[in-house]
Amino acid sequence: MLSAKNIQKSYEDIKVLKGVDIDIAKGEFVSIVGKSGSGKSTLLHILGSLDPPDEGKVIINNTDLFSLKEKELASFRNKFIGFVFQFHHLLAEFSAIENVMIPGLIRVQKKSEIESKAKDLLDYLGLSDRMTHKPSQLSGGEQQRVAIARALINDPLIVFADEPTGNLDNNTSDELHDLFFKLRKDLDQSFVIVTHNMDLAKLSDRSLEMVNGTIINQNN
Repeated sequence: MLSAKNIQKSYEDIKVLKGVDIDIAKGEFVSIVGKSGSGKSTLLHILGSLDPPDEGKVIINNTDLFSLKEKELASFRNKFIGFVFQFHHLLAEFSAIENVMIPGLIRVQKKSEIESKAKDLLDYLGLSDRMTHKPSQLSGGEQQRVAIARALINDPLIVFADEPTGNLDNNTSDELHDLFFKLRKDLDQSFVIVTHNMDLAKLSDRSLEMVNGTIINQNN
């Protein structure tokens, strides 16, 4: 479902990625681990089309991402890729349900249909009584679940998450881990997650360890 070959990336004279190859199957849950500075987040951003590689290809659903024009790539990203970050990036002036609806509205779907789907997702995520609350009225775990609902609103082929539990306490982190695997089971969703949490990595289908811009281990 995703195939990346020979991904290389430098920033000025610093070689961050040194020819990374990675393949992800539909419904697969893959964690990327490694020390800070190993290239994990850079790789994730390239796989998710947020940043172009200097060399190499990323193919998702038989589409070569970086052969697309800018508007085509933005449309593909909106339709097929979901993102969850360490910092939730929710818009403070909008309610939970409005934040969830934004990617669907960008895709120019019917507002009534998007609103109904957003309600279903928030209910599924245990937030049926928090839909009209602003981000400032939500706990960290609740904000992250809103961000997950937003990532899922367009039924993406794959969800990329960058340290999604980095700002959460242990109990909330464990709840979020359980939620990710429930989503994978219920929706057959593919997940690629950058994490320092080794408990999450051990539960994954595969854990990829990065050192100095390369993948050195793949543990099943």
